[in-house]
Amino acid sequence: MTRLRRHVLGGALATALAIPLALSPGAAHADDPVPGPDVVAGSLSFTRTPVYAAGVGGGDPGATPVERARAHLARHDDVYRTAGLELDSAGTARAGDTATVRFTQRRHGVPVLGSAYLVHERGDRVTSAAGDLFTGLTVSTEPAFTEEAAIALLPSVDTVHFREGTEKVAGHGLVVVPSAAGGALAYHLTVTGTTADGGPGRREVYLDAHHGVVVVGYDNLQADGPATGSGVDQHGASRPTPRSPRRRAPCSTG
Repeated sequence: MTRLRRHVLGGALATALAIPLALSPGAAHADDPVPGPDVVAGSLSFTRTPVYAAGVGGGDPGATPVERARAHLARHDDVYRTAGLELDSAGTARAGDTATVRFTQRRHGVPVLGSAYLVHERGDRVTSAAGDLFTGLTVSTEPAFTEEAAIALLPSVDTVHFREGTEKVAGHGLVVVPSAAGGALAYHLTVTGTTADGGPGRREVYLDAHHGVVVVGYDNLQADGPATGSGVDQHGASRPTPRSPRRRAPCSTG
């Protein structure tokens, strides 16, 4: 074999060997970056907290589930962005060696509508977290008028009404409704009565406590008796769902 032929074949062989090595997963360099945690950002522009995060890591042997969950969120604030948020522990569900801690959010002591964040644990480690928290809230939590004034104002500003003389309004206090404008402070009011066709009606209304307008409202009538079913929980176990009234789909009218 001539020297030229040996050179050409040698180069071709080296190239042929290099291609599969370059494509092989096992050919990564020691200084290549390690894949990071699985983090899914939410679709809302006014919050930086992810709607899902897994593989962030961290464990606290000896801590309670709530202590472990709080420590995890604080230790990985670069992921969760919860520093400065008011988080209330709203219960812990346990199954075997797993636990799920539920947090809700407040702003200056006022509940934030739609906030809920679940931290899932197995043993002494956090495995994942998911839900909705809102980092962009700036609204003042000092109302411009009382709840009694809000109830009196409601008939003149709401677009949905029940039969005259049948409406009753109950107040549930203040909430913060998240929005891209920093949120809205609102009174949560429940209106019940008789609809135009003679049936029962129930409506949830959130009336802006600064500007006196309806922020959001929806039908919340419970009907048709109990319903049962089953599903898979966050740990993969099949469980029956609680018996509860079937709910008519809420429709936004505010």
